[in-house]
Amino acid sequence: MAKAPGQIGFGIIGLGFGESRCAMVQQVPEARLVAVASRTEERARATGVKFEVDWYTDYHRMLERDDLDVVAIYTPSGAHTEIVQAAARAGKHVLTTKPLEISLARADAIVDACRTAGVKLATELAARYTPANYALYRAVHDGQFGRMILGEFAEKLYRPACYFALDEGWRSTWELGGGGTVMNQTIHSIDLMRWIMGDVATITARMGTFAAPTESEDTAVATVTFRSGALGVLTGTTTFLNDRPAGRYGCG
Repeated sequence: MAKAPGQIGFGIIGLGFGESRCAMVQQVPEARLVAVASRTEERARATGVKFEVDWYTDYHRMLERDDLDVVAIYTPSGAHTEIVQAAARAGKHVLTTKPLEISLARADAIVDACRTAGVKLATELAARYTPANYALYRAVHDGQFGRMILGEFAEKLYRPACYFALDEGWRSTWELGGGGTVMNQTIHSIDLMRWIMGDVATITARMGTFAAPTESEDTAVATVTFRSGALGVLTGTTTFLNDRPAGRYGCG
């Protein structure tokens, strides 16, 4: 279905996690999903048929569409840069899943490409949009708690061994994952910590791999000093058995 006048046309690249965003786009009256892309033909075709949109195995062809305004990228973390650069050259605004990229150099290359092309760039850090987190942010910044002294943040999850084999196993590698629980899960708590408590002055951290079949960490802890003088504690792990996921992340 073609987008109506005034609607923003979205295309989604990467349909492992990205398929869940297709329905979200279609729920927004001002947006229209116009195309999807995946390296895997079977997945691209199935998603295109499901949402009644055009599908591609070559995202470069998708970027040629005149009705495409925003490209949302849900590929492995270490594969964002080249796609963003191509999208920016094509004049498309860009939304990436978190993290933006896996190194500062690659993140800077993304920012530079979008700035040069004059397109907008955003990273999906969805934890900011939960009502409780936003209420806490407003309370802190409105001064309801007075001077902030200590902030404690944790991302205590469980991921079974099969989770790290999903989507060709990229989450278990430094090359494409850029790390383990810190980059892929605890990044949400890191974002909330900085959003609520402010900029960081110093940080001391330790990490280790204790249970996950990965080359990257499954547990990390850090102590933080903020520029305001407040202190912080951050914990992240995918070994927390009390948080057993269901569905795809439980590999069911």
